[in-house]
Amino acid sequence: MKRNLLLLKVTLCLFILTILSYDTTAQDWNVMHIPDTLKKDATIVTRMKQEKIEVMGKDKFTWTFRKVFTIFSENEHWEETGLYYNSFIKINNLKLTTYDASGLKIKDYGKKDFKDYSVFDGSSIHSDGRQLTLSTQRSEYPYTVELSYTLEFASNLYIPNFRIQQYGEAVESSNYELVFPKDAAVTFKSYNLPLSLDSIYSEVEPGKLKFAWNFKDLYAIKGSAYTLPNDLVLPHISCISSNFTFGKTKGSSQSWEHYSKFIYDLNATQGEVTPEMSQLVKDLTQNASSELEKIEAIYQYVKSKMRYVAVTLEIGGLQSFEASFVHKNFYGDCKALTNYTKVLLKEAGIESYGALIYRGDKKQAYLDTTFSDARFNHIVLYVPSQDLWLECTSKSYPAGYLGSDNEDRFALLVKEKGGGLIKTKAYDENINIQDIDITIQVNDDGMHEVTYIKTLHGEDHEDFRYYVDNADREQLEKYFVRNLDQTPIKFSSLDIQYEKDKPISTVKAKFYISKIGTQTGNRFFLNSNPIEKLNFFTDNAKEERKGPFYLQNHSTNKLKITYILPPGYQMESKPIQTSAKKSDFGKFEVSSAMEENKYVFTRDFVTKPGIFEGNRYKEMMDFRKEYNKLESSKAVFIKP
Repeated sequence: MKRNLLLLKVTLCLFILTILSYDTTAQDWNVMHIPDTLKKDATIVTRMKQEKIEVMGKDKFTWTFRKVFTIFSENEHWEETGLYYNSFIKINNLKLTTYDASGLKIKDYGKKDFKDYSVFDGSSIHSDGRQLTLSTQRSEYPYTVELSYTLEFASNLYIPNFRIQQYGEAVESSNYELVFPKDAAVTFKSYNLPLSLDSIYSEVEPGKLKFAWNFKDLYAIKGSAYTLPNDLVLPHISCISSNFTFGKTKGSSQSWEHYSKFIYDLNATQGEVTPEMSQLVKDLTQNASSELEKIEAIYQYVKSKMRYVAVTLEIGGLQSFEASFVHKNFYGDCKALTNYTKVLLKEAGIESYGALIYRGDKKQAYLDTTFSDARFNHIVLYVPSQDLWLECTSKSYPAGYLGSDNEDRFALLVKEKGGGLIKTKAYDENINIQDIDITIQVNDDGMHEVTYIKTLHGEDHEDFRYYVDNADREQLEKYFVRNLDQTPIKFSSLDIQYEKDKPISTVKAKFYISKIGTQTGNRFFLNSNPIEKLNFFTDNAKEERKGPFYLQNHSTNKLKITYILPPGYQMESKPIQTSAKKSDFGKFEVSSAMEENKYVFTRDFVTKPGIFEGNRYKEMMDFRKEYNKLESSKAVFIKP
């Protein structure tokens, strides 16, 4: 009896110790504690987040981060943790813990458990950038992740933005703190925050300032088709430093002019001209009869001789190689090639300026012109006397053509006394043109011969230009087929070329297809366009769109298909005479006609960009549905 009582006491003690050994914090992460209202439209729910940026001076700040979030279904974006570091950024105190749905700990991870990769894009030869990555993907959902770390920055040139929410993320609680010395002069600007929210200001200690923001119960922002640029929708706080040191160069971001001057000062010694470079310019321009011809001769030399490589090593992330280095070694990154071209033009008596820009999707390139948060990732060259832009990393773009990932956005001119923002050229429907002419020889054996000619201008020509320079015959053929609505049975020929001095590509092909319609008895239902539809996305959303939507494309699409019919085919019904419509979202005209033994289908569609109120979303959908229906129409023929 005494033995059983002793055993009972020991068991009870072990049970109590086991309970006490559990991480009491972990018990809070039971998913049952999440309010149902926060789960609506949420891919994840952030249970808590704490971020603190503390600026120590002009050349150092720390970013302390802790976040606990519950993932409800498979999502690579949230289940892959990636942290970038280099010679200016150190990662400390990295820890990640996963919990099951009840809030019990599954596993702890430390820095040693993360995979450490060099950030290499295939063209980098000088890079100290690395990334730590860890996947937490599980087979059972939901589960919770707790992530914490501290980053040390050796310059406060770029102070990270506070990102409050992303699409599909609901927030239970989050807190942000910004602490800095008064003489560091950090400035911030908030976007899309709840109207009732006020920042909390207090003086931490003599000489320091603190700003704090607190958020609770933020419902998920639902992502949808044609969303606006993220910075116009998602809540965030941008921070800039008015006084910083980068390497040995002092600078300021308090205005665009100040930041421009900093970049100029950082690269001021990189423009030495050697005698060999001077002689090269004379040789290149000796037969030029105008300034534009001189520019084109120098630009053509840079394109043909220089190789692009990325450089992100220490200060090299912002400072160019010397022009003489590029001349001697025949390579450089965007900064180095732009600087080299600028130096050659100056030797020819032509003034030009580097222009910092965000290269990539136009939506991500959105810039608040009133706040000098310099989130640029590329540089191009601007020649003011000709109002001419040069993309110096391109091997084939003609002078004056920047490409779709640089057009229609703000760039910052780099000048000795500071430059301002300037807008790059927008490529509209008069520049972005696809013109397709197709002839289909209809054969009763089902092998229909297609003669295909496609001319592409502006943005639309770029991919074919790239493939001509970088792909073999098989890759060219695969890319061509990828743009068709059906795979050819066989090819007779395929020829793709581009014009050297104009943004134009031409595709000529002959091939055979089998699917041009269906037959019922002696009736043949011929598809108006079986090869290359526009296929506009449409949806049947029943709820009225709550927020604005954004249309980005700006182009003209022309097509003519001529069917040569076998003898004896008689038309029973024609789907369209001429149908045309014009709206704020674009315009189209579609028609069909019989010309002896030929059935001809034509379309002309112009897309228009813009930001539109949500109550017009159904109108836009109906406009595109009407067009899709016309393009999917069928002509009916009686076969002999």
